[in-house]
Amino acid sequence: INDTIRIGFLSRIDPGKGWEVFLQSLFLLKQKKLPFQAIIGGGGSEFDTMINKIEKLNLSDNIIIKGVIPHDDVPSFFNNLDLFIFSSIRESESLGLVALEALACGVPIIAKRNGAIDEFVKNNHNGFIFENSVAHEITDKIIKYSNLDKTARLQMKKMAFESVRKYDAKMIAKNLCNTLKNL
Repeated sequence: INDTIRIGFLSRIDPGKGWEVFLQSLFLLKQKKLPFQAIIGGGGSEFDTMINKIEKLNLSDNIIIKGVIPHDDVPSFFNNLDLFIFSSIRESESLGLVALEALACGVPIIAKRNGAIDEFVKNNHNGFIFENSVAHEITDKIIKYSNLDKTARLQMKKMAFESVRKYDAKMIAKNLCNTLKNL
């Protein structure tokens, strides 16, 4: 499959949030001539630094900068993606709500093993996990996804959506009611 992969990153553009390793992985993708379009959402203390890095790496033609995404617009941000990259390197990243939001929109994610990621990302099922914050690991996972056929990609999207149903407010309420009835 030689179609353009749409890759997203949505985060505060702050230290430790993984934007630098994300850009490095895109630089490697470009060197490998894999067609991609990246969409970056977010703002923060390192936003201008990020813009400069994008230009320095000659990635401007491959990246759309959306800036801060209002919460109501987050689903439409995700619905334009094939893959979401969650590359935060902060040890204090307890949950990764943005990763759950991506999965809820049926977008497979590539995430660093960190915090609760293992609770909801199942490697090769609804996304991919990488161990170290090095660009080539992310690049390798993007290439692995790009090599999947259309059926496998659709299956991964379906599994992404299904994997977070248990976090839906209605499901939680139903399970809580059942638990209380059984007390």
